[in-house]
Amino acid sequence: MELITIILSSLLAAISPVGLIIDSVVENTLRSQVEDVEQLDVRIDSTPGYQVLQGKVDRVRIASRDVRPIRDLRIAVAELETDPIDVDLQRLQNEGEKALSQVLRQPFRGAVRLAISESDLNQALESPNIKSRLEGVMNSFVEEASEASASSFKILKARADFLGSNRLGLRLQLQQSQTRKDVSEPPEPVEIKLEVGLNVVAGRSLQLNDPKGMVNGRRLSTRLLRGLAEGLSEELDLRRLENRGITARVLHLNVTDEEMQIAAFIRVEP
Repeated sequence: MELITIILSSLLAAISPVGLIIDSVVENTLRSQVEDVEQLDVRIDSTPGYQVLQGKVDRVRIASRDVRPIRDLRIAVAELETDPIDVDLQRLQNEGEKALSQVLRQPFRGAVRLAISESDLNQALESPNIKSRLEGVMNSFVEEASEASASSFKILKARADFLGSNRLGLRLQLQQSQTRKDVSEPPEPVEIKLEVGLNVVAGRSLQLNDPKGMVNGRRLSTRLLRGLAEGLSEELDLRRLENRGITARVLHLNVTDEEMQIAAFIRVEP
């Protein structure tokens, strides 16, 4: 959604009296919104050209390589292609990005393709910022899986494994926090190994199947893992967006032993 807003806002800059070509305006705006990007190509089709003044373009195509949306994450490929866009530029200027659906005169439709490598994902997992977010998610899981009392855990190591055939693995080494000041030796690290398959159901939901896991070399119960997988699958159901006027569908998902590729379609209703 943020990317859509950036593109639409760039139309405003393109019609200002600075004499810049709209392709360059959108490209410069996108570059300013990411940490870094090695290659970025933007193509805006608009015939006749003056229809941009009315908030109309025929098609937007964006292709990027080696883009870092944030400092610690690199995406190998990020591409976007849209259908015709028609927006109320004056309303967009007055009301800003919060009025995205209100400024559309017709539905916004676009397709996105992303690719991220296993090595880039693992580099991201080494960053303190992403580790901190992952700690919050994993704490409750580890406590339930190991039947431990309420406590917090620090991630010492984290590694993702692309296993091919749309399966992912995750290995974690956690250090349990010390709750007693008189304990001189820290608790033994907790070793976790998880593996799960990914399956797209009717394009609308990412289903986690055949989960497997171990904690400190002991297998986790199938019932527990299935319950967790079902809960996460519900959170990943794209139909949850429809009450906001957004239709999203996964067109393609492929996980090899080196890279994950995903293509999706999005439609935003006025």
